[in-house]
Amino acid sequence: MTSPSAKRPRSVRPVFGWLTDTLRLGWGALYWNTRKSLHIVRGRRGRCPCQIASDSGRAMETGCEGVLGYRSPVRFRTVCPLLARRADGNWACSVNTENVRPFWGRAFALLGGGALSLAFIASLAVFALLRGIGYEVRYTQVVWPPAWGEFRQIQADYYLARARESRAAGDISASLLHLSNAYELNHDYRTGMLLAQLWQAGQPLLSDQTYTRLFTDHPEKRPEISQAWYRALLARGDFGAIQRVAGERLLHSGPTPSAAWSQAFLFASRQLGDPSGIARLLEEPEVPRTLIPLLNLERSLYVLGPTERADALAAAAGRSLDPFTTYHVFQRLLEERRADLVLPLLTSPGVTLDDRENARL
Repeated sequence: MTSPSAKRPRSVRPVFGWLTDTLRLGWGALYWNTRKSLHIVRGRRGRCPCQIASDSGRAMETGCEGVLGYRSPVRFRTVCPLLARRADGNWACSVNTENVRPFWGRAFALLGGGALSLAFIASLAVFALLRGIGYEVRYTQVVWPPAWGEFRQIQADYYLARARESRAAGDISASLLHLSNAYELNHDYRTGMLLAQLWQAGQPLLSDQTYTRLFTDHPEKRPEISQAWYRALLARGDFGAIQRVAGERLLHSGPTPSAAWSQAFLFASRQLGDPSGIARLLEEPEVPRTLIPLLNLERSLYVLGPTERADALAAAAGRSLDPFTTYHVFQRLLEERRADLVLPLLTSPGVTLDDRENARL
């Protein structure tokens, strides 16, 4: 009785023979065509490289040396169609020695077809691997070089999907990791904003770095980025960063500065207790001219005592100022506990405040 191990080689041998024959065809196409070409260049002197030297050299009587070692000799006809089968079943060259010639067209077609086949198999393997991992990639994006630039976006989408899955499962750490990978691959505005907001509690430095990159990559979104960043900084009391963000917005606000950013800048400066930030802003050529009197006033208050500060504020309120500066001066007087100065000034003819601001004061 034949064992299973004895049967296995019979089933494998034909496949192995086909594989070795196929691999030899590519090398054989180059080798035998090159040798035959050199033989012709030398004037056909010496023996023909592809015919068995001991044979007569006549058609159908001379064996082919190139076919030796092939499991199925008929496959060698792909390289050289001069190979023919005789009536007795043996293979021989169908032309005389002087008529042997190379077939470079077949060689290039064989090698080109083999290269295309290998490329096709490799592309299918890569496509299957990427789809198996989870990348939403199309086959054309694998085989078409101009589409390779889209792969970073595909990777980013993959990590975004993993981030959503991790967040739904309650794994915030994994969600942040996937979201960070997605943003590194594609500096998308929405991804960056979400990442910066999620990082602001546990990783404030990373949050600030992300906001800074968003500032650089998306200048058209700076007003929105600044507002989100300001809220994050205010929540953790980072007044130095608030002063820098508010100052940047004031420098890009045009001739009419934003009252909200002006208030944020001055509030942060007072919390820091240092007039150097105000001095730096005043040195910038883009600082709004309407804001300069208020900045100079605030800078001067740092070196004054309580009485001198109240007098300086009252004197400023008596001058013709814009509504925001006037309102700010009155607020500062109230902070100095000088309501006695505010009430008379509110009724003076030079004060221009609307009813809502009067009511708030």
